[in-house]
This record gives sequence, C-alpha cells and structure tokens, in this order.
Amino acid sequence: MKKINRPLLPAAILSLLFFACSKDNNSSTGGACTISNPIVGKWNFASEIIDITTPDDDNAVSRDTTNYANGSVINFQCDGSIAEHVVYTANGTTKSYDSTAYYSISGNTVTFYTSKNGQVVSTETILNQTANSMVFYYKFIDTAHDNIEEEAWLTLTK
Repeated sequence: MKKINRPLLPAAILSLLFFACSKDNNSSTGGACTISNPIVGKWNFASEIIDITTPDDDNAVSRDTTNYANGSVINFQCDGSIAEHVVYTANGTTKSYDSTAYYSISGNTVTFYTSKNGQVVSTETILNQTANSMVFYYKFIDTAHDNIEEEAWLTLTK
C-alpha cells in the first residue's frame, strides 16, 4: 500500500497555523463579539482519526490515529479569532507551537481563514456537539496526488 505522509487534522483544519498573520489587536483587548455560539470557548484536542484512501492502490484505506498531549488546546473567541497551542513529541523531545487564525460559523459548518478578511483555508463540519465535546469532520481529495482522499474526525473536549 502506498503510504502518504499527510498532516494531522489540526494542521488540515488549521493548516493556516503556519501561514496565519499575527493576532489581531482587538482580540486581545476585548474586541466586539460577533459570534454567539456554543463553539466559543477553550477546547482541548483529544483525538483524531484520519482515513486515507489511495485510488492507485485499489482504493486501499490506511488509518492514522492520534491522541493529543495534555495542554493541546484551541480557543474559539467570540470576535471570530482562534488561538491554538499544540503540544507534540518529535524524536523523543516534547515541543509545542502556537498560532492564530480566524473562523466563521454557518449552521454546523465552520470556515477557517488565514486572517480576519483573508483567504479560506478549509471548511469543516461539526458532526456532534455537546457542552463538553465536539467532533469536526473534514474531507479532502488531493487532485495533485492521484486523487488521494483524506477523511478526518477530530474530537475536542472541555
């Protein structure tokens, strides 16, 4: 089976993490709230499942599962900005990265942007949300790489 090294969903959901502009000054100074939704708040990255289907390998499916380290969080702020802190291990060393981006909500669809009025990075579906958990779903077909299909489910908890 052809194994493709694909980014994890937070990187997919927020691939803008590495491209996002710096934090908007209004978000740190209590800017106007434009989003009133149960998504607003601080969420912990819990786990992620990614299924990768490879058409040129008889539609073989490989599954990657990630359980996130304590301290990996995303904060959906009411002004439409997000702040993320991800903790991970690489070569036996614990590392972390921080990023900011923006989002908007329409029904159960969340669209992520590189900046406040910036380019759309991805669109995700909230499959399930309670007061203490939320599951994002993402599907992507990589037409540049033999139509490899990636489906991912990211679980966040409070």
